[in-house]
Amino acid sequence: MINILIVDDELMATKTLTLMIQKSLEIKAEIKAETDFQKALLLVDSFKPDLIMLDIMMPPHTGFEFLSQCRHRNFVIIFTTAFDHYAIKAIKFSALDYLLKPIAATELKEALNRFLIMKSNAKPELYNHLLDNLRMTDSKQYTLAIPTLEKIHFIDISQLIRCESDSNYTWFYLQNGSKIIASKTMKHFEPILLEHQFVRIHRSHLVNRKFMDAIHHQEILVLKDGTSLPLSRSRKNDLLG
Repeated sequence: MINILIVDDELMATKTLTLMIQKSLEIKAEIKAETDFQKALLLVDSFKPDLIMLDIMMPPHTGFEFLSQCRHRNFVIIFTTAFDHYAIKAIKFSALDYLLKPIAATELKEALNRFLIMKSNAKPELYNHLLDNLRMTDSKQYTLAIPTLEKIHFIDISQLIRCESDSNYTWFYLQNGSKIIASKTMKHFEPILLEHQFVRIHRSHLVNRKFMDAIHHQEILVLKDGTSLPLSRSRKNDLLG
C-alpha cells in the first residue's frame, strides 16, 4: 500500500488525476486530493504521502512555496503544470520529475513506474537543490544534480568538460580531473547540456565547446586536456555550426 497526495487548486484536475492514477497503478494505493494550500500542508504531516503530485501554479501560491513549507520531505514529488513553465529547467537540473497538462495516460504511467522504482529512496537534498537554484536570477548559475549509486553530486556546468555514455549510465569528466558515473542515461542530461554550449559529437559523447582544441583527420576531436574523441561524420556540421 502506498499513499498518494494530489495538490492542485482546480477541483476537476484533482478528480481527473485521481481516476488516471487508479487506472495506471497495479498496486494498492490510498489517494487523497486537496485544493487548499494550507490544508494540503497539514495533510503532509497527517497522511504521510509516499508520492505528491504537486501543481506548480496555485495562485496566489506556487508548488515551490508548498515544498519550502513542508517540515518533512520524505516523499517523492512529480510536479504538474499547464505551461512549459520557466521553472521546468530548474526541475530538470535537480533530476526531478514533472508532467505537462493535459497529462497523457502513457506519460503518467511512465512517471508512476519511475516513482515505484525510487520510492524507498527519496532524496530530500534534491528538493533543497531545486529551491536553491530557483533563488538564482539567471539559469546559467544553476548547478546540476548528478545522482550516482552512492550519493548525489552538485556540479557547476562550466567545470564539466564532457560526458560519455556507458549503457544505462553516464560518465562525467570534470576540469579538476575527477570523474563521476551517473545512474542515468546520457539521453536524460542531453537536453539540459545542449542549452549550455555542449554539442553531441558522437552517439556516445557530449562535449563542452570551450574545452575543444582541434579536429584531426576530419574524424578525431582533440580537447585542450589532450583527450582524443571520435567525431561522427553526421555530427561534424553541428560542431562547426
